[in-house]
Amino acid sequence: MGPLSFGFHKAYLPAVYNNNQLMLKPEKPFVTVAISNDKPIRAGYTANEQQELIADSAVIVAPTLGKGKIIGLHTDINVRGCGLAPVV
Repeated sequence: MGPLSFGFHKAYLPAVYNNNQLMLKPEKPFVTVAISNDKPIRAGYTANEQQELIADSAVIVAPTLGKGKIIGLHTDINVRGCGLAPVV
């Protein structure tokens, strides 16, 4: 885990999807910081087709621009109210 994930002690964290937009994983290496896993829905309802699109999509990317980085977040990273327990 790198500086963007400092303070998080687990490799897997919940992300809240509150719209139907997805961020595709960039083709360049070392740009994608976090991706959805293959079972992204923990609560609520999402059509099977949408779940397949969400699975393995980018959640956080950090492309280089000049001498710096731009941090792109797909969704709200506040995970209040979401359990951090592993999905069984």
